[in-house]
Amino acid sequence: NAGDREGRGRLAAAVAERARDAERKGQRESALSLYEAANALRGEPLPEWTGKARELRRALSEAQYADGVREMRTDLAAAIRHFEACLRVDPEHVRARERLREARVASDYLALDEAARADLLAADAEGGRLDLHASQPAGAPPVGRLGHDRQPRQVAQQLDVDLEIPP
Repeated sequence: NAGDREGRGRLAAAVAERARDAERKGQRESALSLYEAANALRGEPLPEWTGKARELRRALSEAQYADGVREMRTDLAAAIRHFEACLRVDPEHVRARERLREARVASDYLALDEAARADLLAADAEGGRLDLHASQPAGAPPVGRLGHDRQPRQVAQQLDVDLEIPP
């Protein structure tokens, strides 16, 4: 019964106990969901449960962020997945949002064929801007999502990648 406040409180306490069990077992994602469900069932969030959920959210987002940073040098697709997961847990994670943008720019750049890369490098040598759409064959789906006004040198410097860009 939705109006049974006492019954909802008991149910919320049982869900919170399951959250504590999950947390003890290292099942942080489950624990977070259960603490949030307990607060929703209770109707009035309990500061203890809200605090636990906040701690878990922070730990989960930082773990995904750290995994993404670690993957940036070797596997851009994995890095992108980790940064996206971080942002699902904490949409306000500024560093993850920036790293996700950088990883997408790098991925888009690396997805270009050699001729397109050469065109971009030539444009950069002439003071042009990085346009990930300009060198795509007619009818090809656009590759670039972010950083369309970025110079290849800027991308390489930010990502600490050697793109062998001529001086």
